[in-house]
Amino acid sequence: MQFLIRAYDGEGKLDKRMEVRPRHLEGMKNLSEHIISAGGLLDDNGKMKGSALIMDFESRKQLLLTNLMLLKRFGRRLRLSQ
Repeated sequence: MQFLIRAYDGEGKLDKRMEVRPRHLEGMKNLSEHIISAGGLLDDNGKMKGSALIMDFESRKQLLLTNLMLLKRFGRRLRLSQ
C-alpha cells in the first residue's frame, strides 16, 4: 500500500534543517526499504520548505508502527494526516 507523505519544516526552519541533516539522512537509511521516491518541497523562492515521500508499507498499521519507532529512536516522527 503506497502513501504520500508531505513533511513541512515550518517557517524559518532552513538553518535547523541543515543542522540536523546528518541525523535526518541516518533516519532515511532506516526507512530505505519503504521509500519509493523522496525529494524536497520548495517555496516560491526555490528554498527548501520540507520533504515529500512516496512510501510503501503492507498496511496503514505498519506505517503507524514505523512512525512509533522513529519517535522512540530519533525523537521525531512523520506527521500523518488522517
